[in-house]
Amino acid sequence: MGIEERSSGSSISPDVEKDKLLLQVARRVELGFEFGEFFFLDFRTGEVSDCPYVLFADKGWNSMVAVGSVIYVVGIWERDKTRWCNIEPPNSVTNNKKGIYHKGMSFLDLSQGDDGERGWKEAPYVSYRLPYIPAVVAFGGKIYLFQCGDKSEAAEVFDPISNKWEKLLPPPQVGFFDIYKDRCGVVDDENKRILIPFHSIKSVFAYYPSNNRWELVLESFSWPSVLVFAQGMILFYLPQIPKMFGAYHVATKQWLNVVLTSEVPDDVWRCEFDAMLYLGNGILCLATYSIDFDKVRTTYVYIAKFKFERASDSPGDLLVMPLPPQTYTLPTRCFGVKYFLV
Repeated sequence: MGIEERSSGSSISPDVEKDKLLLQVARRVELGFEFGEFFFLDFRTGEVSDCPYVLFADKGWNSMVAVGSVIYVVGIWERDKTRWCNIEPPNSVTNNKKGIYHKGMSFLDLSQGDDGERGWKEAPYVSYRLPYIPAVVAFGGKIYLFQCGDKSEAAEVFDPISNKWEKLLPPPQVGFFDIYKDRCGVVDDENKRILIPFHSIKSVFAYYPSNNRWELVLESFSWPSVLVFAQGMILFYLPQIPKMFGAYHVATKQWLNVVLTSEVPDDVWRCEFDAMLYLGNGILCLATYSIDFDKVRTTYVYIAKFKFERASDSPGDLLVMPLPPQTYTLPTRCFGVKYFLV
């Protein structure tokens, strides 16, 4: 029983493994608001490169999504939407980097060169007040925004070509999103749908963009905060159990038996990771960070990778093989890091 190069649990051909992260690093300044610095982390070379553009905002409540080569930061804590808009932070704080105020939706086109055309730009955001943090997902070249709270159901889609938002059929009024969950929505590419959890009733609904409809797909299912959706499975991180991961196959509605094929390094067990990414080609990536208090401008990013595969002789088993962990150094001190594949 071993890990093969092709998945026996899915008819989808192996996808290309991504090898670069965009890190959104939150920093706090004297005036009381935050700004986000950005760094690129290359897994192949081990290089950390600085992005010369920043976003100014009072809170880090937002999501990063990509449409082609364009990265969007979407969402804002409503009460802080205009609080700091007329305050210019000193250049000594931002190291003379160029930036704009994040007012709900900002974008950075990675295909542009550093010749003055590139940089964060403002995009239109929804025109009405969103009292809760929305779930934001990129799908089919568009950006979908969902919210479900106390009398505040909303669903809209943003088309980058027309640069406009349009209303969709709102989520069912059956429960609430949990605004403190990191992953309030994932894309199920194979079934051309978006999965959205309703934490208050422990259910998962699917939204189908092709015909603007909602469907209940999972009941009595607790949606974890650190997870990915890959090869038809919800894979999530469980640091409190010896297997470290859980796996649920959505189509068959079955839990899989996770089998670690080798020992997990002690350094990995000692970490509590706050993000999980699917790099493609059956590779999971766990990420977290720590601050070096002995150094003024140093943050360490820890990466642990795992190769997963459905067992060829036991379809109910998911084999997970630990790969060597990696550590990267950022030349800044921060109090929050978000991770995004590019």
